[in-house]
Amino acid sequence: MLPANFNPIQQPDSSNQNYNDFQAKYQTLEVLSETTFLELSSFERVLKEGEKLIEYIHDTYVKQRLDEAYRKILILEGLDKNLSQEEKERFQEFLKQNQTLLQNVKTDIQYMELVLKELKLNEDWNVEKNGELKVWYKKMPNTNSISLRMEAEVDIPLINMITLINEVELWPLWIPFVSKTQEIKAIHRGAKIYYLDTSLPYPLANRYMHVYGMGLNRLYENGTVLVVAKTIDHDNDFFKHHNAIKIEKPKEVNIEISIGGFEVKPLGPEKIKFLAVANVNPNFTWLPDSLLNFIVRKVSGLIFSFIIKHAKNFKGSAWEKETLKPEKKELYDWLNQEVNEYFAREELLKKEKTDNC
Repeated sequence: MLPANFNPIQQPDSSNQNYNDFQAKYQTLEVLSETTFLELSSFERVLKEGEKLIEYIHDTYVKQRLDEAYRKILILEGLDKNLSQEEKERFQEFLKQNQTLLQNVKTDIQYMELVLKELKLNEDWNVEKNGELKVWYKKMPNTNSISLRMEAEVDIPLINMITLINEVELWPLWIPFVSKTQEIKAIHRGAKIYYLDTSLPYPLANRYMHVYGMGLNRLYENGTVLVVAKTIDHDNDFFKHHNAIKIEKPKEVNIEISIGGFEVKPLGPEKIKFLAVANVNPNFTWLPDSLLNFIVRKVSGLIFSFIIKHAKNFKGSAWEKETLKPEKKELYDWLNQEVNEYFAREELLKKEKTDNC
């Protein structure tokens, strides 16, 4: 169940040309309007439309268009308003048959909204660094965790950044102290559960974590690609829901990431704006807060510099080789196509705007 105060994503402005172009390409099903609802005169008709929407929700969910999948759920759940009580109960049974898919979308959209809220800059943040890479931080009250926010514009292609983030198996090559990664469960191609091991210098005990991460295509929502992640070590219901097996490390301490997100906005074929936010508790309870904050901030800045370095030296790298593997080539070809089509549309819209001036 979503909290009572959860604010769902609003329908995009139908006058927005980007959105209309997007719908023209992807909307293969009937777009139901309020008038259409009133014309539904039989349970069979409602059920047929519900089945169409379920197919569309599944398609957009696995294609990482989460915003769109959630909007269709709002339509789906309103289909029964003109049915009799008996028909409404039958329709609710239909929804229960698809409960896993619907709940996955709702849970993911709720977490996405939480990350987007933290990405916004407000008075709670303290300035750590103000230059090419801007860094803010804030200590979370009554906890051992610290939140970080980083922002920069970098001359690298969007696909390079996406690949570095997506190839979790290669994280040990550029993230300090990460020694091992392992895929636990693929929910779909854009959402996975991973296990990570960290090796810390003596006398510090090694850390581990199970991370749920998902990539979201929001190019036609706000012109960005969003990657969100969080640790789930203490969420046994999550493992059970997804039929995933947790790796137990009784002698090690887990790292907790309650919020993690990378928002990447392409500013052109070779330039991006990068926003990152994370709330991290490495569980060093014996360290003074001031020292812990300093370490987390400096390590985070180091991670950012590494990701930029490797993204700029992508040609011939281990990451480029991953994109060429037969089992992964289809995914990266699709990602490149999505990005190229987005740029082509943006250029077309810019040209039309210029011609109309």
